Amino acid sequence: MKKKLLLLFMAVLMVATAAPAIVSAAIPIHVYVNGERISLIKPPIIQNGSILVPFAPVFKTLDFIVDYDPETKVISAIKDKLKLRLIIGSKYAYVNGQRVPLTIAPRATNGITFVPLRFISEAAKLNVQYDPNNRVVQLGKQVKVPARSKDEAAIKDFRNATWGMTAGQVKKSEGLKLVHGDSSALMYKGKVAALNADILYYFINNKLTAGLYQVNNTSAANIVANYKELKAVFTDKFGASENASDVVWHDEEPEGEISTLDWPAYISQGRAVFYSQWETDTTVIHLIASGESGKTSLIVMYESKEFKWLMDTQQK
Repeated sequence: MKKKLLLLFMAVLMVATAAPAIVSAAIPIHVYVNGERISLIKPPIIQNGSILVPFAPVFKTLDFIVDYDPETKVISAIKDKLKLRLIIGSKYAYVNGQRVPLTIAPRATNGITFVPLRFISEAAKLNVQYDPNNRVVQLGKQVKVPARSKDEAAIKDFRNATWGMTAGQVKKSEGLKLVHGDSSALMYKGKVAALNADILYYFINNKLTAGLYQVNNTSAANIVANYKELKAVFTDKFGASENASDVVWHDEEPEGEISTLDWPAYISQGRAVFYSQWETDTTVIHLIASGESGKTSLIVMYESKEFKWLMDTQQK
């Protein structure tokens, strides 16, 4: 059993590594500009340690005249003698014609253009502060912001557990009956959304590093519907998945339009994988529908960022 659980986690990590990385936030970040909280259609996102904010509402609040050219993907913002220009996907921006490097490139997601907050603060010479505990960004004038509710703050990493817990601590936090367990893995029977699933906790050096839901009784006939059901649940909780496509091909993509009736066969034969990913400050969440030799698997894996190096070492 121990070897089987280990192999399952390693297989999931291999699929996740091959898929495109995307990000979102577990608790929406609130943005304050000069002491006033601004309304945003989409909350800021965190990517590789950098905060990106929707450019139009932030720049407009700062009294910039803004423009975006979808053909050239150029973002422009002008205020008095300050002219800023950024390009979607480029790690360079222009301040009054002078090229400056960015730590992360601007991006467009579901019709919303996000730009790095640090660039705005430096170009406009504004103080910026981020409170990770309260999930609040302040740009410009700094004020005392009310603490977020305890319900918002009490977010766990996986179910009722937090990364780094021992197997003993996880057993106390989990309300289900233990099916199998040792210092390397714990297994329970439960649900993810409305679907029956095996629930697994994975430990390295007796530290919780990952958690996983493996949906039971997933067949080729229902794999796509179940995947979409789970994606809707996680999108509602963590925000929109930012994958350009749900599909990761293992071989050459077929030409022409693919019928929805063909996807179960492509997945069960191992030709394609359906994949979505979300990211919080502490966790990367993978939703994977895959298959091989006619059999299918639907998995949701939570992976610790802090202990990812342990997982990487285990794979070697």
